[in-house]
Amino acid sequence: MSYSSRSSSSQGFSDAFSSLPGPLSRTVNAKLAPRDSTAERLSTTSSTSSWSSYIDSNAAGSRKVGSSRPGTARSARPNPPRGPGAPDTYFVVAIIEGRGAASEVGIAAIDLRTSECILSQTYVKTLHKLNLLEPVQIVTSITTVEPKSKLISIIEDALPDVEVTALMRKYFNDNAGVQYIKQYGLAEEYGSLMLGISAKYFCLAATAALLKYVESMQNVLFTSHSIRFKYQTVEGSMMIDAATARNLELVVNIVQPKSTHTLLGVLNKTQTAMGARLLRMNILQPLCDISTLNARLDAVEDLTRSEESFFDVRSALKSFLDVDSLITSMIQVPAKTTVKHAENSINHVISLKHTLLLIVPLRLALGGATSDLLRAILKVLSDDRLEALQKRIDEIINEDVQYQKSAMGLRNQRCYAVKAGFNGLLDVARQTYMETTNDVYELVNGYREKHGLPVKLNYNPAMSFHMTLTQDQLGDRELPEEFINVIRKKKLLTFTSLRLVGYVSPAPAKVFVNSISAA
Repeated sequence: MSYSSRSSSSQGFSDAFSSLPGPLSRTVNAKLAPRDSTAERLSTTSSTSSWSSYIDSNAAGSRKVGSSRPGTARSARPNPPRGPGAPDTYFVVAIIEGRGAASEVGIAAIDLRTSECILSQTYVKTLHKLNLLEPVQIVTSITTVEPKSKLISIIEDALPDVEVTALMRKYFNDNAGVQYIKQYGLAEEYGSLMLGISAKYFCLAATAALLKYVESMQNVLFTSHSIRFKYQTVEGSMMIDAATARNLELVVNIVQPKSTHTLLGVLNKTQTAMGARLLRMNILQPLCDISTLNARLDAVEDLTRSEESFFDVRSALKSFLDVDSLITSMIQVPAKTTVKHAENSINHVISLKHTLLLIVPLRLALGGATSDLLRAILKVLSDDRLEALQKRIDEIINEDVQYQKSAMGLRNQRCYAVKAGFNGLLDVARQTYMETTNDVYELVNGYREKHGLPVKLNYNPAMSFHMTLTQDQLGDRELPEEFINVIRKKKLLTFTSLRLVGYVSPAPAKVFVNSISAA
């Protein structure tokens, strides 16, 4: 069935296709996704800042636009998302403008949540690209701000909430950009990528400055061949400027920003965070490539022919974590290893184990697929390397370890994740942890019996072990004096005791976590 005869079905597929997990979208989209994510002229105005807390500071040798002296590092808390239509991305963008009458603009943007780097070289659609990415930081050359170029002036007017930082011109080096792509790009994609961008000097220069800036400010190095670079041309998608997207309420309701009464809210029945991001992107830049649309519609038709397969796929996707974010967390290497990093590393392995186990039911659900798109996805899910990775994890991690959402549950899973016998110090620390945890529970049970109060034991990383009690449970009584550090939040009382604080000193926890990391 051709696109023209079933265009009415394309809207329904936005939901089904955007439910695919992250690794699949990374692989399949490289072939089928639109080659361009922009389509707007420089007259576009409007932007929103992303919500993640990254940085609001400058690298050595950098300068904020309009500042009379180099900036210093400081923390920033960008505005949180205003509603369901806010982007689930965290882009830092570098731009460099060519000179002369036929100038072009090189753009490199990295999403720090997914470690995907988008490259582009254009001019007339520069502002549309920035509006679409909604960056938290824009990096440019100091030569474009002293004196200020027309492009930078337009960007500052159109994106008033986004900080523009100027770097020294020497960081915008196309040869360095090639080396960055060779070092960090996926090895199997390097040849085809460079074939398309080898002559895109401004794009490569922006890439060099972007990665230099992220490394300097984040103090994090990426592992080799871990970043997916995508070069996007100006064809393949329809142009929707920011003003039109706002007036049509495509992703944000004008009257009530937190409302789901938008096109995105109506269509969004996705099961994963990756699917929601893909759906949002396809709404803001609709496809106009016939072959890609037909491939997606074939997949919709395939799923609608088998109700059982459709619901099996949805059920399998429901438990997927944000795989893009998980991959990013695992490929970034901090300059200094800390206890927090060791804890997160264990969490990531547990999450990876959880994700690999979910691939099996998803693969079974797609077993009867006939469309090219679903068969391509099935091929990715059947990669032997996934099974090898799972076996490697099972050699070290206990098979009964499962991903937990609660802080206490995840803490316990961390403690018993590594099998016994891999590290003698770990086995001793684990026994100590078990005894300490039992003592904590006995202490809280003793408080319940002593005071006749239904005290509840809680745990979170910030406060460690603590106790809670509602005002209704306490009644007219006063809280016993041995309970200290009392925090009242509405009807909930949070507190601890000197004995409980003694059980949760950081030293044993540090030894234990370091032992797990070493194992």
